[in-house]
Amino acid sequence: MSTKKLYIKKIFAAALALSVITGTGVAALGASAKTSDYLYSVSEKAKSFKNLIAGVIKQNCDAEKAKELIAKLTEKVLSSIPDETKEKLLATIQLLSAEGFPEDMIRQLISDFADNAYRIASQTAQYLVQYAVEEYMNLPEEVRAQLEAQIQQMTDSMQKIEAFVERVKTKTDKYTITEDGRYITLNEGDFVYDMHLSLTNGVEATAITYLGEETTVTVPASADGFKVTSAELFAATEVKSVKLPETITKLNGLVTFGLPYAKFIYVDAKNPYFKSVKGIVYDKEGTKLVAVAHARSFSPAEGVTSIGELAYFGTSMTTIALPSTVTSIDKMAFYGAAGLEEITIPSGVTAIEHSTFAACYALKKITIPSTVTKIADDAFLGIDQNAVFCCENNDDYAVSFAEKNGYQVSAPQLTEFNTPSLVMLGASANLSVNIKYGTGEKYTYSYLVRQVGAEKWTKLKMNSTSNTCTFTPSYTGYYEICIKAKGAHGNVIKSYSYMKVTQTANNRSDIIKCVTDEGTVVTVNCKAIDPKSEFAVYYKETSASKWTPAQKFSTNKSVEIALSKAGGYQICVKAKSSLGFISKVYFDVTVE
Repeated sequence: MSTKKLYIKKIFAAALALSVITGTGVAALGASAKTSDYLYSVSEKAKSFKNLIAGVIKQNCDAEKAKELIAKLTEKVLSSIPDETKEKLLATIQLLSAEGFPEDMIRQLISDFADNAYRIASQTAQYLVQYAVEEYMNLPEEVRAQLEAQIQQMTDSMQKIEAFVERVKTKTDKYTITEDGRYITLNEGDFVYDMHLSLTNGVEATAITYLGEETTVTVPASADGFKVTSAELFAATEVKSVKLPETITKLNGLVTFGLPYAKFIYVDAKNPYFKSVKGIVYDKEGTKLVAVAHARSFSPAEGVTSIGELAYFGTSMTTIALPSTVTSIDKMAFYGAAGLEEITIPSGVTAIEHSTFAACYALKKITIPSTVTKIADDAFLGIDQNAVFCCENNDDYAVSFAEKNGYQVSAPQLTEFNTPSLVMLGASANLSVNIKYGTGEKYTYSYLVRQVGAEKWTKLKMNSTSNTCTFTPSYTGYYEICIKAKGAHGNVIKSYSYMKVTQTANNRSDIIKCVTDEGTVVTVNCKAIDPKSEFAVYYKETSASKWTPAQKFSTNKSVEIALSKAGGYQICVKAKSSLGFISKVYFDVTVE
């Protein structure tokens, strides 16, 4: 399929469902003015979107093709949502409105219908393109059966909603419309439930209050015959743990919203969406942290890649360590964590979403890596006004965000770590740091050294206010140098370098001949790294034990030795550096 066809397929499918409800007459609903306004608004948005899509189509197709595609958009594919299904929605809305059901509940039903219609119409459009047909009835039978099963589920759910209305009317002692007119609640057993409408299950229940006296709360799987799909619990007693049924489909930290002493959340092992490990809730794969009870101190282990929406809602923890494997943090993940004082964002995270740390009133230190390139305007709304953002570089996105919102910044603007690459044994190496920081940050410095291959570091100077340090090596070889700069808010930057230590009197002397004739003079050329070195030269017969001096320490670099008889000889040259270090070299000479 060509790129243009793929492009048209995508925008075509994306537009379809929004036009499902555009033809609905608002006056026919019999709903209140407020609900009518809401429907009208949705309708107008859909029309605007359809016009936008029409414009895009016209830009990418000729006029005749554009007309054909728009005709499909407005006529052909909409047949996938039967009129009786749309009429059933209108009848359901009329019933809910006539019985005084909450406006929010009616709006949610409309929104849910639009979402389902969008999905079904989008699938229909994709199948039409896939099977190269224009009429819905020309699709394969199994495809139509799949789509019609989804539509039937919507219709069945609306019938369940009608039955729910009758149940609310007849069981007035159990069901209550809240004083603000926004919710319908159910009192059953030790629980109060918030009832809401769903085109998946018809009616669903959320457990919102526990009225019993047990410290372990077991949430039922159903309430008055309806599935309990979520829980946001309050309780007057000191509840320590919560057990959730397999019917739960929506879960986050709100589950212990009003349970300040709760430490454990358990989920039935048969639940297809969530699992609990030692009282902590994850998704079924175990890679997303879903919910941590309010009174629990817990930091996720390596392997967790995502922190879910409201996962730490209202936690009493002061610090939370996030593993390096975390790459995403959902919106409101730490919302209301009023005791949280500091947080370090892992380097795999690229965005901090809506209200992620909002209402974290004690949050004073936020360490953010350079990988973060997006921060929602309200991500840190309500944190401590003196909070410091610790950043890796002065041009990080987080720096501009913090400065724009009036927070302090700790980030290096200029960094120079100076260490020599070569130093002579016995001499001192000068180590220094030259750093400028943002917002009046004050830093301390630590200097460490170790020989290459060694496990332990030697501390030269730790947490010093001085940005310089000297190091006098005791051995030749290679050394690794580490310099740390640590800010008052804990922001640390490090630099590592290598240094070679060599002997200053490194002896490089040589002789003219190793084999010579009897009576020949051997010339010794004295050389060393240190230009101020002095040299001493000695010789002896190979079998002798006593050395004869040819020159005691002197700056003279050319020494002649007359070897008077045949045999083997040894010559020793000593080089003494200006620092007093001595190195020796030996030569064997044969006189024939």
